[in-house]
Amino acid sequence: AAARTLQAASASLVYGVDARSLADHCPAAQWERIVFNLPQAPPLPQKRNQIQRHRALIRDFCASAGAVLAPAGEVWITLLAGQGGSALDLEQRAWGNTWQLQLEAARANLLLVSVDAAPMEELARLGYTPTGRGYTGRHIAKGRRSRGLVTHVLVPEGADMPKWLRTDDATRCATQFASAASTAARAVAPLAWTVDLSLRLEPPPPP
Repeated sequence: AAARTLQAASASLVYGVDARSLADHCPAAQWERIVFNLPQAPPLPQKRNQIQRHRALIRDFCASAGAVLAPAGEVWITLLAGQGGSALDLEQRAWGNTWQLQLEAARANLLLVSVDAAPMEELARLGYTPTGRGYTGRHIAKGRRSRGLVTHVLVPEGADMPKWLRTDDATRCATQFASAASTAARAVAPLAWTVDLSLRLEPPPPP
């Protein structure tokens, strides 16, 4: 039904698209917005470090999307709360237990300019029903409803902040980084690294 609605609106539908190689499917296109909802790397049963596969998927997708994105284009990625790993996520986890979206996007020169909760109630009114299973076979719909979903918006480094984010609305988390003097996009939760240094002090040599 959804496909027929899109076709009736003259939309082009392409099936079997590999999110890691978008240019192979639409080589001449430059997209204003690329949306990837609830990405999930194919599981390897009985294997450990499944989270590494999700990070690799995000990394490859961001590189793929950046190659076909218009100069002022946007990439929207929606994840389960806590998976993204930014300081603005609805659910805070240890960094090593996240998909590290910011870091993987940065490898493709994409900046995280917005982190916002998906409007679950509004989506429900429009007919969205969480479904699906995790790689262990368990239902994950309940978790999506109770924990919520988080939408991350990325833009190319050096691009302007999207116009819809240049607002006085306090709910837009990027507002605090935007100024009237500059429209350049800036990360809303810049990555910070801590480095521990050990120094050995030798006494001065005798005169």
